Amino acid sequence: MMSVTDRAMLSVRGNIINRSEGFIYNSDTINLIGDWQNDNSANACDSTYAGIVRFTGDNQELNGIYPTHFYYLSLENTGIKTAQVDQNAYGKLLLNDRELAVNSHTVFVKNSNINSVNNTTGFVSSTDDGGLQRDMNQLGAYLFPLGSSITGTLYRPIVVNTKDNIYQVYKAGLSNNDASSDGYDREIKERFICTINNLYYHRIYKNTSTSPVNIDFWYEPTDGNFNNIAHWDNTSIWQKADTSIQTTSGIFLVTSIKDWDDFNEKPFALAYTTAPFGLAGNDTSIYLGASIQLNTDASAIVTWSPDYNLSCTACPNPIANPDTTMFYYVSSERQDACKNIDTIKITVIPSLDNLEIFIPNTITPNGDGANDKWVIRALEQFPNNEVIVLNRWGDQIFTKKPYDNSFDGTLWGQDIPEGTYYYLVKIKVDSDTKTFDGPLTIIR
Repeated sequence: MMSVTDRAMLSVRGNIINRSEGFIYNSDTINLIGDWQNDNSANACDSTYAGIVRFTGDNQELNGIYPTHFYYLSLENTGIKTAQVDQNAYGKLLLNDRELAVNSHTVFVKNSNINSVNNTTGFVSSTDDGGLQRDMNQLGAYLFPLGSSITGTLYRPIVVNTKDNIYQVYKAGLSNNDASSDGYDREIKERFICTINNLYYHRIYKNTSTSPVNIDFWYEPTDGNFNNIAHWDNTSIWQKADTSIQTTSGIFLVTSIKDWDDFNEKPFALAYTTAPFGLAGNDTSIYLGASIQLNTDASAIVTWSPDYNLSCTACPNPIANPDTTMFYYVSSERQDACKNIDTIKITVIPSLDNLEIFIPNTITPNGDGANDKWVIRALEQFPNNEVIVLNRWGDQIFTKKPYDNSFDGTLWGQDIPEGTYYYLVKIKVDSDTKTFDGPLTIIR
C-alpha cells in the first residue's frame, strides 16, 4: 500500500508497477516520467481520493493486466501516451496538448460534468471499437477531442450537445482511413449523396437513453467540399442526415446534425449532398400511336436508354413514341461529379377506335377449375370500366365497377339457373365511352 496525502507530491523518474496486492491512496499529486503498470484487479487507485497523476515524460504507456481508476489523469510534456488496456478518469481527463492513443481500448470519463475533459490541442486516438466514452447528465456541449497521428497530426473533434439533463453515455472514436476499407463502401449510398469523405470517418456509440442530441463535426476546409453528414444505416447503405446545418468555429468548419437519435450503426462521415436533380418525371400513359416529350434537368449531362423509339438519347427532352408499355431510364452527371439515375414508365393503351378485348359468351361454373369464372381479357388496361349482367326480363343480377373477373354465376351466394343472360361492358377513356353487349350463357 502507498499513500500520497494532501499537500504531498510523489515524483517518480522511472516506472510505477502496481503488483497484484498493491494499492495507491492518492489525495494530491504523482508525477511520473516512466510508464504506469497496474496488475491489481482492485484498480490500483481509489477513485474516491481526489488526487492527480501527471504523466510528464516523453512517450509513456499505461498498461498492465487491469484498468486503473484515476481521479485526475493529466498528460503533459512530450510524446504520445499509449493505453494498452482500458482506463478510467473519475474526476477529469486533462489531455492538454498530448495524444492519448487507446488503440482498440476505451478511456472512460465517469464525471458527467461538461468540463471533465480538457485540452488545448490534445486528443484521443483509437482504432477498431476503441475511443473516448463520457457520462452525461447536464444540458450543454460535451467535447470529444478526437484525432490521429498515423499520417501527420489530424485533430477532428465532435461535440455532443445534449437537450436535457437525462443520464446518457456516449462513446466516440476517429478512424483515420477510408471507410470503404473497413467494409462501409462509400459507393453504396442513397441518391443525391454525391461524395463521402475518403480520408476519415467517426464512430459514435450511444449506450443509454433515447433522448435525441445535436452533434457537431469539426473539420478543416482542406479536407474537402462537404455540406452534410452521411450515416451508415442498418440497411447497409450510406444515408444523408437531412437535418444538417453548417457554421464555422475559428479555423474549423462545423457541420451539425440536429435532433439525432439513430445510433444503430456507428459510422458517420462528412458528405457532399445535393437537392434532387435529373428526375424523369411521374409515370404516365399514352394512347397507341401517340408521342410524348420526356423531360429532365438540363444542367446535367444526360443519357436516355433504351433508345427504342426515342428522338435522341443525349438530349434532356427527347420525344418518345413507344408502341408498347416500357420503362425509360435517364442517367445524369453534373460538373460537380454528382450523378443520378431515374426512370419513368410509359404505359401504352389502345385507343377506343381500335380497342380489342375478348369477351367470352359462355361460362361453366361447375367447380372443375376450368372456365368457372367470366374472365374478360385485356379489360385491366382500362380501369375505368363497368360490367353489368341482366336476366331475360332486364333485371340486373350482377354489376361491378371496375370489373375484376369475379362473376361465377351466383347471386347472393346461390347458383343462378342455367341459361342465357345478357351483358353490358362499358369502357370509358377520358370523356369517350364505348359499350359492348351480347349474350352470356351459363352451363353447369
